[in-house]
Amino acid sequence: MRVRSGGTKCLAVAVCLLLMFAFTTADVLGKSRGYMTTPQELAAAAQKAAQGIQPYNAAKDQVLAFAGSPSYWPYGGISGEQSCSGTLTPSYIGNGAPVIFAKAMAYHLTGDSQYAADVRSKIIDLTDTYGYGGSVYSGGNQCILNLAWYIPSWIMAADLIQDYPGWSLSDQQTFQHWLASEIYKKVDWASDKRSNNWGSAGSATSGMIADYLAGSGILLTDRDGTQLTAEQAYAQAKQRQLDRINGNSYMDNYNCHQSVG
Repeated sequence: MRVRSGGTKCLAVAVCLLLMFAFTTADVLGKSRGYMTTPQELAAAAQKAAQGIQPYNAAKDQVLAFAGSPSYWPYGGISGEQSCSGTLTPSYIGNGAPVIFAKAMAYHLTGDSQYAADVRSKIIDLTDTYGYGGSVYSGGNQCILNLAWYIPSWIMAADLIQDYPGWSLSDQQTFQHWLASEIYKKVDWASDKRSNNWGSAGSATSGMIADYLAGSGILLTDRDGTQLTAEQAYAQAKQRQLDRINGNSYMDNYNCHQSVG
């Protein structure tokens, strides 16, 4: 089953409206790293929505409609070895990405901890997966691009439930270790080797994984078995984006840059 037609676009618009003027001078530090929004911003938006102020009221309703009930999840379960047969596969990850983020926002917009509990459960289930095309590091492994596209929403969702009492340090570390050992090597390959949308998405997601692991002491492992600190991985992802712009010789668009001067 796929995400409702047009739903992702509507969710994006609703999120933008919720956050456009929701910044508050209240304590914005908390535990969240604030990738797209913070618990404090969402609390401010929820307060305005409760007062009937537009566009917050309508935007909140749209986010909650998209998130569904705390138990809403039409994408089944996930475990074990995974492969990718299309752009939204595995459906749990691809179609589930915007829904899991909406549920994390719904937790703060409603104060209903059942949303956070469901986000936690889905993330922990995700960490019981592996494979994603195995040792195939090429454009023939659709999982590489899919992970680069969809994993950021899962990281943002985890970040938004950071203050949820049911999300323990052990839970966070389980997710971080999975990102560092199973996902990073895939997206980092795209970051290193591709100059196209694969590479751009790979660098962005590699950098986000590194940032999410900052201060954890967990090392990230690339496809060659090389281990990097979060700081090293972040700096590398940033440099790859700059290299992609400049068309450095190791990037696969080098000949294209040479031909146009």
